[in-house]
Amino acid sequence: TPEEGLAGSGTVSGNGVYGRFAVSASELSCSGAVGTSSACDGAVTVTATNGSVVLGSTLFSITGVDASAFSIGNETPDACSAGQTLHTGESCTLGPITFSPTKVGTHSATITVTPEKGQAGSASLSGDGYTYGWKAGEWNAWDSTCSASATRTRDVYCERSDGTMVADDKCDAASRPVDSETAEIL
Repeated sequence: TPEEGLAGSGTVSGNGVYGRFAVSASELSCSGAVGTSSACDGAVTVTATNGSVVLGSTLFSITGVDASAFSIGNETPDACSAGQTLHTGESCTLGPITFSPTKVGTHSATITVTPEKGQAGSASLSGDGYTYGWKAGEWNAWDSTCSASATRTRDVYCERSDGTMVADDKCDAASRPVDSETAEIL
């Protein structure tokens, strides 16, 4: 009633604005041996940047030529989940991310996160596949001559397919070349 305050009626209409979000894989680093699976360092982060966002029932998809080299779990402490609501400034993560390279070289894919309403967001995934093998240097000179105990040595190290020297545990220990030998007297 007019004596108690303002009264009236009206209609509100307009186009709904859906919250916006960003998908980031900027801290993600993936590499591993061809034919194996390894966890990437980092995760994919989803952050609401303007308004509230409800994550879709199909939380994400991975597409691209090398999509099968990447898989994403949901075991992180702040894991994203289907139907989850993020308000401005809130984040969740997709991870851990597992990289399973199928070839030597760079693997690329795109992860797309889809909200219930509004525009999807995406980020690039990239990882490097390697093989590992032993490299043996030239033999050094014998440490003595005319002796049954004469020995010589050489450097043996594990090398990644891009030429980088890596820890020996990356290579197969059973196939490691010998790094020293003793002379045999005939």
